[in-house]
Amino acid sequence: MPKAEKSSNWFKRHKIITGVLAFIILCVIVSAAGGGKQNKPATQTATTKTSTTPASTTTPKTGLASQVQTAYLKQIGYGSITELNQDKNDVVGSPENEITSFEDESSGVVKVSVQDGLTKAQAKQIGAVVMISASDIKSLKWVDVRGTSGTYAEVSRQDAGLAD
Repeated sequence: MPKAEKSSNWFKRHKIITGVLAFIILCVIVSAAGGGKQNKPATQTATTKTSTTPASTTTPKTGLASQVQTAYLKQIGYGSITELNQDKNDVVGSPENEITSFEDESSGVVKVSVQDGLTKAQAKQIGAVVMISASDIKSLKWVDVRGTSGTYAEVSRQDAGLAD
């Protein structure tokens, strides 16, 4: 190689390698800048909104419904019904219907109210998910799921594939 070419800048002589390195460095910078910020706004929003919601709509006082709600929320990774309903990622409790309350209906029966209208199949699916997540609560015999459209489904332990 002539001396004039060797004395030129290394980056100018190796354009492809320089481009690849620049791309990698750019990816690292973008990843570092935006990596940890995705979860913070959701957590802050959920905390803020949860504290402004009346406790009567998010947590039953006592009884079987309270135990079932706690087991369900623990299973799906949420702290409250309000937090669950604020998550619009359709990740949990498929279908994406918003559960508004868990109530004691009678001995061994918990009523789950859903904000949306839903089909019988959706109601059964929600009931099965709730029943399975509360499978350790032996006193729970039935989950009644009711939507705003009047549709409801009754799901027993056996319907959810659980032994008595």
